[in-house]
Amino acid sequence: MERLKRSLRADELNLKKKKKRRLILSLGVIGILIILGIAIVLHRKTAVYTSYKVVGSTELTNAKESSYLKYKNGVIKYNRDGAEAIGADGTVLWNVSYSMKKPIINVRGSYAAIADMGSYDLVIVNGSGTTNALTMKEPIAAVKIASQGVTAVLTGNGTTDYIYFYDMNSENGKSILDVKTMVTTDGFPTDIGISEDGTKLVTSYLAVDDDNDGVVSKVTFYNFGEYGKNQVDNLVGFYSDYRGEVIPKVEFLNNEIVAAFRDTGITLYSIKEVPREIMRQTYTEKIHSICYNDMYVGVILDGTNNTQERKVLLYDFSGKKILEKEVNFTFQNVTLIENQIIFYSSTECNIMNIDGSMKFSSQFHTNVTSLYQTSSMNEYLLVTDVGLDKIQLNKSEE
Repeated sequence: MERLKRSLRADELNLKKKKKRRLILSLGVIGILIILGIAIVLHRKTAVYTSYKVVGSTELTNAKESSYLKYKNGVIKYNRDGAEAIGADGTVLWNVSYSMKKPIINVRGSYAAIADMGSYDLVIVNGSGTTNALTMKEPIAAVKIASQGVTAVLTGNGTTDYIYFYDMNSENGKSILDVKTMVTTDGFPTDIGISEDGTKLVTSYLAVDDDNDGVVSKVTFYNFGEYGKNQVDNLVGFYSDYRGEVIPKVEFLNNEIVAAFRDTGITLYSIKEVPREIMRQTYTEKIHSICYNDMYVGVILDGTNNTQERKVLLYDFSGKKILEKEVNFTFQNVTLIENQIIFYSSTECNIMNIDGSMKFSSQFHTNVTSLYQTSSMNEYLLVTDVGLDKIQLNKSEE
């Protein structure tokens, strides 16, 4: 019996040793995988690219006469006669025909709203290319669309301005809801923005400041959800202390964060039910460009001595400054995609990570009018005078 007990204890000890060895081995493998993962991430962040190769080209009709906007994994090409959505591989996702003198477009998710600025026509398009064509009663000044197709249209006749809401099921003359303002009391509208879910609206207005012999801008917030139903005209807040400033652009950066791009700076607001100011930055330098996505908002300031050198400032949605960096390369356009700031002109491109390190710097092989990132790592779409070039970045020689 004693021998049997000793044998059982020995078996138990051996089993514990095997389990311990397996645990140590597993932890070792996990540790190696973590180290490899960190190394890959760091390599991707620190890798520098100095050239690119074209991995696919799509020739487009009227490419030079058209305008472009990022859409899904590709672009929307639009002009006076119509619009078409094109994937990164050149596949036409949908196309619509219309006749507009000055088409403007806004995209969110798979939906697009195309309007004839200064005229009356509006076309809402869903991800499969189904359209809803509507005619406004007053000339269109601006259009913004939500992720499920709810579209806000700013119209006006010089004395009264309206913001109408439509969706894919709306019929001519039958808006979901509307907002009416008067120039004499509210001022002239400069822009509107709509939340991702289509339940919140922000507007910017410019009025004459009689007391200070100048102008004053106002940012107004509406809530059409449950909370807003209990407020007069769904109005849930406004800020009217922007004296001597113009606010040409307001935008919902996500469903709750709003940016007001002033001619002298940036203001961030949070609006879940009522608005709250998060950050207000004012700059003495002239603003050259703005950029934003669903994580950050940025501004590029001109140099103070009429030089090419400019200052890049980037903020998160708490208002914290996460980047301040001087740049001295040439660019006309800037866009913010995920964790990259892309600066480009028709002849060159520079891509900066949000930590200020450079990822890519190169001259273009052809004249480029627009640049967009695809869903693949280090792949981009170049809009040229003849069509689309899909490119892949090349690493520098080590």
